[in-house]
Amino acid sequence: MKINEMSAAMPQCPQCKTFHPPIPPGEKCPMVKDNINGQEIDYSGLLNNLRNVILSQIKLKGIKNIPKLFGFVQIEMMKLIENYKEV
Repeated sequence: MKINEMSAAMPQCPQCKTFHPPIPPGEKCPMVKDNINGQEIDYSGLLNNLRNVILSQIKLKGIKNIPKLFGFVQIEMMKLIENYKEV
């Protein structure tokens, strides 16, 4: 498939400027980086490391209820961030 054929099949996203399937109206493209106080936030390092930790613990502990684990991780992560203090 050539570039011009790919662009016809997958339009350029107006949010991230890359070619991928359309995002439903009103939703934010997951490829767009967040920008807070002029600082671009890149989650990829954190999320990739977290993915590896979670995957290894699932295997090590033989966890079966993945949705329950994910809910627990989200709640605990929220608590950690709420209690975070900058020095």
